[in-house]
Formats: sequence, C-alpha cells, structure tokens
Amino acid sequence: MKTIVLILSLIVAVSSSAMAQEMDDAALDSLAAVYYTLDDNDTTKLRICDDIAQGHYNVDSTIAWAERQIRLAKIQENALKEAKALGYLSWAYYFQCKFLEANNCNFRAILIADSIENDDIKAENYRSLGENYSFINDFQQSHQYFSIAMDLYEKIQDSVMIAACARAMARDFYNQKMFNQAEEYYRKAIVIDSLAGDADYLLDDHLGLAEMFMTQYLQNGSSPNFNLLKKARLEIALGDSAKSDYIYYLNATKEAWASLLALEAFGYGYEGERLQQVLDSIRQFYEEGYAIVDKLNSRDRYNFDVCKANYLTLSRQYSEAKHVLDSLLASLDKDVIDLAYVRKLYTACDNYYKSVGDYKNAYCYKSKFYEFINNQSSINYAVKAAQEIAQSRFDEQMNEHAEKEAQRKRRVKYGSIAVSLILLFALYEIFMTRRHNRILNNKNELLETQKSEINFQNAQIMDSISYASLIQRALMPDDAQMKKIFSDFYVIYRPLNIVAGDFYWMASVDKYKIVVGADSTGHGVPGAFVSVLGINLLNDLAPLVMSNGGSPAQILNEMRRRLMSALGQDRAKFEHGEKINMDGIDLALAIIDTETNTLKYAGAYRPLWVFDGNGITALKPDKMPIGVYVGDQHDFSEQTLQVKPGDCLYMFSDGITDQFGYLDDTKTSYKHYSVKRLLETVGEIADKPFAEQHQILESTIDAWQNGYQQLDDILFLAVKI
Repeated sequence: MKTIVLILSLIVAVSSSAMAQEMDDAALDSLAAVYYTLDDNDTTKLRICDDIAQGHYNVDSTIAWAERQIRLAKIQENALKEAKALGYLSWAYYFQCKFLEANNCNFRAILIADSIENDDIKAENYRSLGENYSFINDFQQSHQYFSIAMDLYEKIQDSVMIAACARAMARDFYNQKMFNQAEEYYRKAIVIDSLAGDADYLLDDHLGLAEMFMTQYLQNGSSPNFNLLKKARLEIALGDSAKSDYIYYLNATKEAWASLLALEAFGYGYEGERLQQVLDSIRQFYEEGYAIVDKLNSRDRYNFDVCKANYLTLSRQYSEAKHVLDSLLASLDKDVIDLAYVRKLYTACDNYYKSVGDYKNAYCYKSKFYEFINNQSSINYAVKAAQEIAQSRFDEQMNEHAEKEAQRKRRVKYGSIAVSLILLFALYEIFMTRRHNRILNNKNELLETQKSEINFQNAQIMDSISYASLIQRALMPDDAQMKKIFSDFYVIYRPLNIVAGDFYWMASVDKYKIVVGADSTGHGVPGAFVSVLGINLLNDLAPLVMSNGGSPAQILNEMRRRLMSALGQDRAKFEHGEKINMDGIDLALAIIDTETNTLKYAGAYRPLWVFDGNGITALKPDKMPIGVYVGDQHDFSEQTLQVKPGDCLYMFSDGITDQFGYLDDTKTSYKHYSVKRLLETVGEIADKPFAEQHQILESTIDAWQNGYQQLDDILFLAVKI
C-alpha cells in the first residue's frame, strides 16, 4: 500500500511540474523508472507516459515517448491521449524540419479530436499546421490554418491563443510585405494581451511592430520616411513600459533599441554631442546584450555583433567595423540565421561602405538587401532542398547537370523529330498506296504489275514502321537505365501492330524515383504518335517533382493541360457539339521518396499494385484520362503509402485484362482475362524471383489466348524498390 501511495505522489508531483513546463532530467528519470514497473493496461502508465512526452525538450526523447504513448493509448482505447501524443510528435518533427511528418501527425490528431469533439486539441493542431507552413513560407496555407485555429480558440474563449494566432498571422503578412494587414493583426494581439495583462506577449507584439516599421523605412531607399522610425521608437517604448521580466524579450528589446538608434544616427546624420549620446546608448545596449547571451550560455551573439558593427562605423573605427562585418558575412552560410538578421547585416554593410566612400560596394549590399526582401517569401520545399546541398561544389554540380540535361533534351528532340518524320512518311506511303490501289483496280491488264508494286511498297512501309518501332523503344528506358533506378525489374511488352500506344517510363530526380506504366488511346501508328507526345511531356515535367514536394497528382494535372493544348482539345467546343480530337493517355504514376521510403501514387484509369512481402495493396486510380473528358473533369488525387526496400510495384495496361481467350479447343466459348484473374495470378507468384514471375506471366498469357488473336497492345511492368 505504501508503494502505491509513493508512486501516486510521485506522479502528482511530477505532473504538476510538467504542467508548468519545469520538469528536469531527474524528475523525468524518476517517472520513467515507475513507468517500466507498470502493466500496459494500467491507466497510470499512460498518464506517466503523457507527462514524460510533454515534459521532454530533447527531440529524440520526445519522439520515443510519444510513440510509446500512442501504442498505450490504442491498447487502452484512450483517443484523447492518442491525439495529444500526435501533437507532441508533430512538435518534435517540426524541430527536425520534417514538415511532411509533422503535418501528417497534426492531421491525424485533428481527425481524432473531431471524433471525440475536443476543440482544444483541434485548435492546437491547426495552429501547429500554420506554424509549419509559415516556416517554409507557404503563407496561403499558413493563413488558412491559423484562421481555423483562431475561430476554434474564439469558440472556446481562449484569449491567450487568439492573440498568439493573430501575432503569427501578423508575422506572415509582414514577411509578405503586406504591412497594413500585418499592423492590423499586431494591433489585435496588443488589445487582447493588454486586457489579459500579459507583459511578455505584449512586449513581443510591440517589438514585432517596431521591426516591421524599421524594415519599411529601409525599403524606402532614397526617399526615407522618418515617421516610420518615430513609430518604431514609440512601439519599443510601449513594449518597455509593459515591464516584462522574461530574459529573452529583455534581450530582444536591447537589440531593438540599438538597431533603431543606429538607423536614426545614419538617417539623420547625427554629429557632435548628439552622436556621442547615441553611441553611448548603442554601446550600453549591445554590451548588456552580450552579458545576457553569455549568462544564457547561448551562441546567438550575431544580432549584437551587427549592433557593434554599426557602433564602430558611426564612431569612425572603420577597420574594426570591417573586421566584424567580414566575420559575420563569412559565417552567414554556416550558421542558422533568421530573416531579420540578414536584413540588418546587409543594411550595416551598406552603411559602412557609404561611410568610407565606397559607393560601389554600398550599392552591392543595398542590392542584396532588396533582392533578399523581394525573394524571401518565395522560399518553398524545393528551394530548401537546394539550400541543403549548396556547398562548395554546388555551382560545378549545377553546371554539369545543366549540360547533361541539355544533351538529353537534344537527344529527345531529335529522336522525336525522327520518329515523327518516319511516322508521317509511313502515313503518306499508306495514303499513296491506297490511292494507287484504286487506280490499279480499273486496270486489270496491269494486275500482276500492281501486285508487285503493292508488295514492294508494303515492304517499305513495314520497314519504315519497324524502324519507327526501334526509335520508339529507344525513347523508353533500356535495361541498363532501369537497373540504375531499381534493384530488379521485368517488362512484358507486346505491341499489337509493331509500334504501340502502350509505353513505360522511369527516371531518377535527386532523392525521388519515378515510374510510369501508360496506355495511349488506340494502337499502331496513331497510338504511337500519342505515346511519343506522352514520353516527351514526362521528360519535360520530371524535374518538377523537386519543386512540388514529389506530388504525382500535380504532374498529371500539368501533363493533362499540356496534352490538351498540344492536341487542340477545347472542352468548350466539345460541349457545344463541335468535333474535336479525343485522344488521351491512361497511366499509373508512382514517385518514391528514397529518404523517407514514402510512395505517392496518382492514376488516370490505371491502378498500381504494391506487394510488401505479405500481400498486395491495390491503389485505385481516378476514373478520367490524361486528355479531354466528357464527365466531371477535376484535379487528380493522390495516395500515399509507406514502403521499404524489397517491395514490388506492378503496373499494366488493359491489353492484358481485356484480352479474350478460348475456354476450350472448340473455340466457341471465350472470356476476358479480367482484372480479378490477373490479381489472383500476381498474388500467387509475387513472392517468387522476378525472372520466374516473368516466365510464368508470359506462359499464362499465351495459354489463356489459346489461339485467340491479340486485341490490343499489352504492357505489364514490375519493379522492385
């Protein structure tokens, strides 16, 4: 009994500490020791897990304990604790810059919270989504999620979090240079925090406004608006009057005063006693700032280094000022730097070079400043990925890549032109042959001669089409290219008429591997034309996977737009009864992120089957083609699946499933092979080596036809991750 009382006392004490966010390592260790003594069905164990998960500030530990909490919550059927654990996971992934994983956790938590009607957790996770998208500067999504969170906080009357959302939205508007909207939301936060008497957040609101006014002032260039500096001074003073004792904000206030005084001194051109007063104040502020940074054992000295550089420039200690600025510029690419700091550093460099009369360099840093503030809001996933690899050989690697890409485009271009010319020639030959036949039919006396000519011309046509087939196959990946992308593979490819509408395609773009199995409208020469167009579109669109976060749906949407444009498919004309080209492409497209082992799939009428060693998962496509569609045409959807090395992907055209086969040797009864029968066959052989699978499928198709003629192009593609 005493042991139980002791355990409960420890839980209550440490839980209170967790609520106040003051849990130390010793308290966490004590709770962990109790945790391991309890059964998984004990509700006390789940409560301890929740306290540790929310109390940890070590990211890896938070992930480990949050995952334990999710497991226990499912065992005990506690949806509330599961949703809270997903929120902790999102926080940890956010600080690891794993935004996709963080967002997935938030969405899962929101679904659970919605099912149990818990608006607090829904609001917190929507706010977390807003923060995630704000960090990668996707401000449209960020604003949407902050707005939803604010509505929920208003519903539950949580004024502190309403102000937090308003402050975050103000920051986003500020980063987009939408200053009027930013000021509106900062003022809203100020009103709420003033009523609540929250000195820390009130100071944060005023400092945010002050920084915005100073940035506006700097953007005015040759026509400075000194009223903006006055407004910034007022906001800093109002923030000071809030009497916050939070050391982080006290430090930020000192840096804000030092920055403002430097801007005023440079802008107004202070001299003499007035300049000395300003210099004394700047020096006092940055020295006090250094002292706080040292006390906190923090490396964030660079903001005060900029203040010191401004002080040295204003006091005409130019060599010392240049030394500080050069050091800061040299470390700019190595340290984690915030956006406001970069703006201040470029401004300090501009002021230094103007002070020493080097207007060429001053102009250079002023240009960098404008370039930075104009481009900072366009940062996205692709730019961040590029930043991660931007090291010493970045320019050289990009040049090599550009040259290889140019060579590839030239090969594709000339290959496409050659195929098009050969196919056009083949069509012309067919036309001329038919015309010639009509003439010869009226001249019986030349029948034998006609036969010879026709045979000769047909032989030429077949030779041309056969050569076109070789070029078409050359546009698709060969075995060596496929082996570089996937560990194992096989292809069953049976054109109905030498050249085909079916095609397969794959590529590797940085961390992404892409694979496509496609079926163009028709077969033979018309289908081949559409297939060549489809391959060219995929070659052009492949690089976009980096800029769209590996989204296959966006690739299909853009592919459909370009194909409709190329074929002159005007939906409005079709709806008005005008005749238009109705060709299109059905395909399955899968993109594998090799870093996260995540597969994303989008399909136009064509499914994707995934074998994970235990069974087959069938991913269904959208029921519309790449091309004009008579039904409700909407954006393509996409599905996500976690995969691992060794998993197998299967894609196929309807040439297999629609193929008729005689059921017996009388050849009077026949059926389609069907999707169901193919799925059963693949399920039976999926665990066999690919070479054996290939042989079995080839034999199965032949045996099924049992003498029935092939009806369409046949494609079956299998790759192993």
